[in-house]
Formats: sequence, structure tokens, C-alpha cells
Amino acid sequence: MMEVTGMDNYCGDVAVKPDNCEYVEGNVSKRIEVDKHTKACEIRVDIEVAKRKTVRLWGQIKDCKGKPVPCALVKLVKEVKKGCKIEYEGVAHGITDCLGFYQFDLCVPDDDYVYKFRVFVSKQATGKEIVIKKAVCDPCDHPCSCNDYHSSNNNNCSCNEQHSPNDSYF
Repeated sequence: MMEVTGMDNYCGDVAVKPDNCEYVEGNVSKRIEVDKHTKACEIRVDIEVAKRKTVRLWGQIKDCKGKPVPCALVKLVKEVKKGCKIEYEGVAHGITDCLGFYQFDLCVPDDDYVYKFRVFVSKQATGKEIVIKKAVCDPCDHPCSCNDYHSSNNNNCSCNEQHSPNDSYF
């Protein structure tokens, strides 16, 4: 067995060294269609991705007593100068983990411009919660078929009852 040290990732019998300041650029597969006539038990979807150079921005959110703040909303914004005014454009957001840590990967620009970012932290994403008891189409308690509701013209129900996406059921 191979010894894994430092920042290496262990993957089976192979130690995988992380690429130097790179991340995988997202991609989307082709449309995958599955219906009642699908014969396969598994569908393999291989996706090609590109890698880009990044800088990881990370930190820990703590309260005034130095205790980590879990579930805080963290927003990465970019400073944009408009005339004499500085505005902020949202770049990404996330929630801190159970120890208050967060991270963002910033793409390293190809040009010579110096991009400026800030991290905004706001209220924890926990607390009293509202429960919505019924969806627009409840397959257990509604005579209209959900398949009919979610059909292409979205307002036709086979039960002759018309619904709009704005109908409230809670």
C-alpha cells in the first residue's frame, strides 16, 4: 500500500497529487431521455471538462466570542466601478459548514486588469421554518393527475379543474 502524505488525495492504490491551482470548469451532458420504454438499467454519461487556473479564497466565520458560525450565508461579490460609484455584482454564494468554514474558487484572469472582491456574511440560514403542506399538484390528495398538470400547456388537468402555477394550496 502506498503512503499518502501532505495534500495528496488517496484514490484506491494510487496517490493523486492535486493540480497546481486548477479547478475543473463545469460542463453539461447532452439531454438524457428516460421513459417507460427505456430498456437500460444503467446509463453511463462521460463528460469532458476543461481545467482553468484558480485561486482558492477561503476562511472561517466566527462570532464576537470567537466561536465558529455554522450555516451562515456567505456571498462573494466583485467590485465594479460605474462612474464615480462602486457597485457590487454577485459572483457566488454558499453556506458555511459546521465549523464556520467557507471557500470560493476564483478564476485567474487572462488580462492585466486587477479584479477586486469582497465577502459579505449575513444571517445564519437556520431558525424557524415555514412548512408548505401541499404542492400545486398533490398526487395523494388531488383528483387531477400530476402528469396532466406538468404537461406542455401546464394548465390542463384531466379532471376539468383549471390550475395556474400561482394557485395556493397550503
